[in-house]
Amino acid sequence: MASKIGIVRLRKPAAFSDHGAAVLRVVAAAASTVCPSDTDVRVLQAALAELERPRDGSREQSLSPDGLAYLRSELDTALPKLLNRVIADLPAPGERTAVTTPGALSVRLGILQALLRSTVLPEAQRRTLEKTLIERIAHAGIYYHRWLIDSLEKADPVDVRSVSFDQFRLDIILWLLEDLGAMAALNNVRSLAQVAARAALRRAGAVIDDYIRTRGPSQRFDVAVVVSQVEELGTLVTRVLESVRVDDFGVDSQGTLSRALAEDFIHSCGLLVLATFRDLDERHAAGKLNVGGLEGALKQIMTLRTFIHGIDAPGGTRIRLAVDRTIARRARSTVALITTRMAENPDAAKVMLRELAEFLALAQQPDDNGQGEMPGEA
Repeated sequence: MASKIGIVRLRKPAAFSDHGAAVLRVVAAAASTVCPSDTDVRVLQAALAELERPRDGSREQSLSPDGLAYLRSELDTALPKLLNRVIADLPAPGERTAVTTPGALSVRLGILQALLRSTVLPEAQRRTLEKTLIERIAHAGIYYHRWLIDSLEKADPVDVRSVSFDQFRLDIILWLLEDLGAMAALNNVRSLAQVAARAALRRAGAVIDDYIRTRGPSQRFDVAVVVSQVEELGTLVTRVLESVRVDDFGVDSQGTLSRALAEDFIHSCGLLVLATFRDLDERHAAGKLNVGGLEGALKQIMTLRTFIHGIDAPGGTRIRLAVDRTIARRARSTVALITTRMAENPDAAKVMLRELAEFLALAQQPDDNGQGEMPGEA
């Protein structure tokens, strides 16, 4: 029989299966704020297996027609609550910490899926519940995308670490859709996630380009913030490149856009190495360079070099060679800058000279007849 929530509540039969009672108990617990465990999933699966066995005349091991009707009536009320709890457990954007495991969300989804895959629910109810679940998870993914794009437009400079964490949390929504076999919704949300990753990388690239053009104090601070999040930048570039798909017909338009964006960003990072050296020269000539500023600039150059060498992006080899040549050619003037500041802070200068020597040893690359120089390098 078809029941209506809030209209029909059947009485519990005098002889109601212990397994039916276990199903209701687990669902009620999972729909509450209490964190369920893997044991709850196993209990539910065992109870459903017993309920689905052919009847052998033992009322303790199976459900009578009245018992089945009662169970379905109770589930008709409890399952929407469980579904709401699953949606409430979905990761929210904007958190400042990374996601480790889905925890309770995974367990609650396992309980819901076990019921969706059983014969306890009428087919029409099962289809409706599954459709609603997929739609609400997909809608959460769409909301996540809109929130990310909006936050990117407001952030100044872009908070790459926060974006990276949000991308990891969005992965959970993608995993849920994949686990539910909702491929159309999965592809749609994945496409939106790639759009957000490209938008974030574009914003980070804009910060770098702005500094290269102006090398002003404000732009220097912004670019230092972005470069300090280099690990997350690497993750972001990798996510952008994940959208590059090559088939028998070549790379699609989204893949072409992603590949060009990643290549442009790596190229900007290479130009940033050169711009940082030029900034050092100008600040030294103006008498505005201290040991702290020199140390920060060298750290930025070293960080950028490590980042560029660690990314397998289109055009990366050419940029890597050019960056290493730029560093090698600027080595003498950089040593002179450090030596000039010896009297100001001898201990710090000695440490920088030692670090620079080790760094230059890594940057040595065979010459390739001058090809691949950074534009404007002398």
